[in-house]
Amino acid sequence: MPLTMPDHRPPCPAGAGPTSGPPIGFLRLAARLTGAGRLRAGLLGCGLLRCGLIGFGLLATLGGCGASGPDEPGGPVRLAVLGDSITAGFGLPRDQAFPARVQHQLTAQGWIIEVVNAGRSGDTMADGLTRLQRVIDGAPDVVVVALGGNDGMRGRPPADIEDDLDRIVTRLTERGIDVGIVGVNHPALVRRNGYDDFPGLFRRVAERHGVPLLDDMLHGVVGDPSAMRDLVHPNAVGQQRIADRVARWLLEHDLLRAD
Repeated sequence: MPLTMPDHRPPCPAGAGPTSGPPIGFLRLAARLTGAGRLRAGLLGCGLLRCGLIGFGLLATLGGCGASGPDEPGGPVRLAVLGDSITAGFGLPRDQAFPARVQHQLTAQGWIIEVVNAGRSGDTMADGLTRLQRVIDGAPDVVVVALGGNDGMRGRPPADIEDDLDRIVTRLTERGIDVGIVGVNHPALVRRNGYDDFPGLFRRVAERHGVPLLDDMLHGVVGDPSAMRDLVHPNAVGQQRIADRVARWLLEHDLLRAD
C-alpha cells in the first residue's frame, strides 16, 4: 500500500465560518481593516459604530476595541494550516480533519477564529514553499506549517528540507505573519531512511526564528489502531487527538494573541 495517496482538494475554510479568538492588537487589526472587503465587518466587530470617534478618536477606539478573545469579542483571527494529507484529512470528510476540529474546539471556548485548511496530499516542504504565496494571499494572521512527513518518506536530504522550511518561515515572518511549526517524528516516515535526527531540523528552524514548535504531530496517535486508518493517516479519532494537542499548543504559546 503506498503511503502517499492523491487528494487534490483545494485549500478551503476548515469550518463553516468565523468562530472565536483573542486580542489581535492595534497593528494587526489596522492591517486587516485596510482590506475593503473587511472594513465594515471590522468596524462593527470593533464597536466603532457604537463608540463613536470620541476620547482619543479613531486610533484609541481601534486600540481599545480590537480584541477578539473569550472575554473580549471582536473580529476573527484567521489561521491557516499549511500541510499534507494528514492536514487535509485523507479519507475523511473535511470537517473531521484536525484544522476544522481545532476551529470547533476554540469556538466552543469563546474564540472568534477561522481556520483555513491548506493541506494537500503528497506535498513535501518544497511543495509547500511553491504554493505559499496562495496561502499568504488569503491574509492569514497566523500560519501553522505542518509539512515534512512526505520528505522523510521519500528520503530527501535533511539539509534541503530544513532550507525549504527556513524559507517558508522567513517569508511569513517578513510579512508580519505569526508562525508555528509542527514537527514530524514518525518511524514509518523517517527512520526507515536512516535519518539520525530528523526532528532536529524542525527544532533548529524554530530556534533560529524564535517561533513555537510542536515536536510531533502524531504523538499519541501512531501505534494506536483505534486512531489510525492505515500506517500513516489518522482516522477521525486520531484527527481529534491531533486537534486537542494543536489547540492547547496554540493557546499555550499565545499564537492567537498576536499584536
